[in-house]
Amino acid sequence: MLPPTPECEIDYLKSVRDKKRYFEERSLRMQREALEKNFPPFATKTTADHRVNAYIPDEIGIPKPYGNHAPFVPFLPGANIRHFKNPTIKDIEI
Repeated sequence: MLPPTPECEIDYLKSVRDKKRYFEERSLRMQREALEKNFPPFATKTTADHRVNAYIPDEIGIPKPYGNHAPFVPFLPGANIRHFKNPTIKDIEI
């Protein structure tokens, strides 16, 4: 059986495609929600970089005792830093 007009066929194919996409996204969303429900209540999400061997130097293999002053990753300079000049270090004369 042929569709009444070519536009009707195009609209029908679009609606079928949209319905299929909706059900795929819904199943993915349900899987993600089920996975999040299985997390322990004290677990948190983080965007921090993984630093597995950050405190263990290669030559010794013993962790470094940094205490409160642990090393950190510095921020990247912003876009407006190009307007500032680097300071000139003057020699100290006594």
